[in-house]
Amino acid sequence: MHQLSWAKKNISLCLYPYETVDIRYNDQTGDIIATCCCNLESPPIIGSDSKDIFLNIKKEMESGQLPKNCRKCINEEKNGGISERVRGILTKSAQELDDFLLTYKSTNYEIRTSASNLCSLSCRSCSPNNSSTYAKITNHELIFSSLDATKNIDYWNYFTNLVQQNVGKIDNLHIHLIGGEPLSQKSTIKILNWLVVNGFSKQLFLSFTTSLTPHISSEILELIKKFKAISFILSIDSISENYKYVRWPAKFDKVESNLELLLKYKRDGKITEVNVKLVSIK
Repeated sequence: MHQLSWAKKNISLCLYPYETVDIRYNDQTGDIIATCCCNLESPPIIGSDSKDIFLNIKKEMESGQLPKNCRKCINEEKNGGISERVRGILTKSAQELDDFLLTYKSTNYEIRTSASNLCSLSCRSCSPNNSSTYAKITNHELIFSSLDATKNIDYWNYFTNLVQQNVGKIDNLHIHLIGGEPLSQKSTIKILNWLVVNGFSKQLFLSFTTSLTPHISSEILELIKKFKAISFILSIDSISENYKYVRWPAKFDKVESNLELLLKYKRDGKITEVNVKLVSIK
């Protein structure tokens, strides 16, 4: 396979710093943190003068060095595993990878925002920073925001500026709402409204990562129709009675009814994709 050969030949290169930014707010320090993937060891803190927050990582990669911040992927590959770096490369076509080598640029860019860890579930595969309920039950101290980070002016300005800097300049610009549970958060309505009111939505691909257990409000359903394309990435790892055990205290019939609603929207041409993401529990 060309992608695997490319990954082995270009062992220092990863596409995530060039096409993904995941913005988080640290409750304890008040810092805004950005990461390009789940494996980045020390995510950079965003400052007022940050033009390219992953510039140092890119410089290391392009010079053929293995970035110090990427040791998780490096060690995983040394031990024969398929790292997040390789998994990202496997999603690309041979042409996309070859074109990237010529310019170190991508035609895709995804802005991920996790405005809060607010979530009513305590899933066995989760963590305190990704679920307020999990954190409460396990008495864990939080690192990332349990509140609404969009109320923080620096966080909001960074997100909105990032959208404005890239809209119309990137062929495939994605906004990806993650959590917590984005379907339960007021920040989701605020973000979608801002994107629609400012005329950006028709140029954007919109994604949600969701358990699909909350009620999907009519306001969200109306707003998402105004985007270029919509994708729901569903975290489903069990069914029937066992689902409640894995994703306590949710019931699978709520997932089924919401899924049927989304499939109806898809059949009617109102949304483009409904993806199912399988989560492995360690």
